[in-house]
Amino acid sequence: MRAPRRSLRWRLAIAIALIAATLSAGIGVTVYQLTASDRLARARTVQAERAVFAAEVMASTQQTLDDAELDSPRAPAALRRAVDAGRIGTYVSAGEPATIWAGAPLPRDEEISWRRRTGAKGSYVSAPFTRDDPALRQLRETLLLAGALGTVVAALLGVLLASGMSRRLRRAAVVADRVAAGDHGARIDAAGGDEIARLGHAVDKMSDALASRLAREQRFAGDVAHELRTPLTGLTSAAELLDDSRPAQIVRERVGALRGLVAELLELAQLDADEDGPARLTALPLEPWLREFAAAHPAAPALEFERPAVALADRRRLERVVGNLLDNAMRHGRPPIVVRVTGTLIEVRDDGPGFPAELLRDGPQRFWKGEADRGGGSGLGLAIAAGHAALVGAELRFANRPGGGAVAWLGPLQITPAAS
Repeated sequence: MRAPRRSLRWRLAIAIALIAATLSAGIGVTVYQLTASDRLARARTVQAERAVFAAEVMASTQQTLDDAELDSPRAPAALRRAVDAGRIGTYVSAGEPATIWAGAPLPRDEEISWRRRTGAKGSYVSAPFTRDDPALRQLRETLLLAGALGTVVAALLGVLLASGMSRRLRRAAVVADRVAAGDHGARIDAAGGDEIARLGHAVDKMSDALASRLAREQRFAGDVAHELRTPLTGLTSAAELLDDSRPAQIVRERVGALRGLVAELLELAQLDADEDGPARLTALPLEPWLREFAAAHPAAPALEFERPAVALADRRRLERVVGNLLDNAMRHGRPPIVVRVTGTLIEVRDDGPGFPAELLRDGPQRFWKGEADRGGGSGLGLAIAAGHAALVGAELRFANRPGGGAVAWLGPLQITPAAS
């Protein structure tokens, strides 16, 4: 089973938290590095000033200070070369703690006999330097704490922001599902002017256009069926006057098929316009009703019963649904045709080639042409069955059996209060 993907709310919250953590880490590292570099630069400046002061004192008093050395052999070679060239320099040794060396050349005064006598060139001072002192450790801990708090606050803000967006998007998805399921009056009615609101307005406009188009198509089908009734009645009467020849029989068969198609169109138009009236629900014992109904149906299905219940149903509509399922199995399937009742769930199955993939995916579609191996068909019968099933509060589902054949389920139907 595939694991569910994270919702938009959590994905956005995680993204904001990661961005906040990255920014906090970058800012913290930058502040720490700048502070450490500034501290080292100030320490080098202090040592350089000490070296210059020592050089001036040595030149004027011809005495070496206690914390300074004249031409120290311990000084780093690079620093000695810089001082010999007449420049003030500093040098930081490796290790922890490190040592900061500073050197400054003696003043170039020809009257200083000490320099002329000894050939001395510069003074050197040194001092230990700890890179990771308590102040830096405290700064690092403060930055870590501030980064963690900033990440948590950003994550919470992300959750709040994403929750609002996710709630609005979920509402749009629910409305879109309702429209797809046939509730063409569902609307989002989004407030605001942001992208999500514009998406809601677009979905509402699409729903309006879809509802208007469906209404026009339904009206057209109903009008066509009504207009065909009068000439079809005359055509039927004329066909009955023909002789018993094969061409006359073919004409009568085609007229009968046309009458059935027009009747189905009128029934669909009534269902669409809610002109067929509400369902008249009464207590209906399923076993005796189904035995009586199946005995009169040309499909002559085999009957199976398992705990048949007394359903709260509209007998006329229920007969229409089961009758259409049996007609479909008789036309497109192969015997044996079986009707099984389990409680208030009615199952109709056959041993034919099964339902096409399009019907299993999209449900019954009007004027959908069946495959040749299932006998063709207009698809109106199953569409009518689905309409009546919805009016009695039941669900009509379709599937193909693993061993072959089609199966349709009606129900579960409502159960009577006495039976419950």
